[in-house]
Parts: sequence; structure tokens; C-alpha cells
Amino acid sequence: MLKVRLSLIMAGIAGALTLLFSFLNDARPLTLLYRSAISAFIFGLIGFALGQASQNILNRFKQELKTKGQNVDIISEAPAGVSFSPLTPDMVERVVRPD
Repeated sequence: MLKVRLSLIMAGIAGALTLLFSFLNDARPLTLLYRSAISAFIFGLIGFALGQASQNILNRFKQELKTKGQNVDIISEAPAGVSFSPLTPDMVERVVRPD
């Protein structure tokens, strides 16, 4: 969609400027029309090509942003040297409940 918008904007601006300057230089009506049409067509093609190139660059930039990051593994190993010891009654202090 970017390339179509860019080509239409460039063609419209080029056609309008050509029409304006041809009118200011007192060109014949047929000359006005074909100069404006040719310049709008040429700048429309140029705008389409520029839109295509910019769309490719933007898509490549978007792909680079998507691939950044790091996969994180949530499973971790126990640190070396620490062994598991189950909870025994000797390890727990007696807790008195208030009545």
C-alpha cells in the first residue's frame, strides 16, 4: 500500500506542477494535457519504484527487530556442591499456637 500511495502522491504533485507551469507559460491546451499526463505517468512509475524499494527496506528492518531476543530455558540445574536434605523434626523448632 505504501508504494501505491507514494506513486499517487508523486504523480499528482508532478502533474499539478507541470499543469501550473505550462499554464503560466501560455502553452496550448493540448500541450498542457499531454505534458501533464506524461509527467504524471513518469513520476508515478518513479514513485512506485521508490515505494517498492522502501517497503523492502522496512520489511527487512522489521524482520531484524523480530529476530532479536534470547530464548530462555526455565529449567535450571541444581548448583554443584549443594545436596538435598529432607526436612526432619530435628530441624524444625516447635511452634506454639496461640489459643
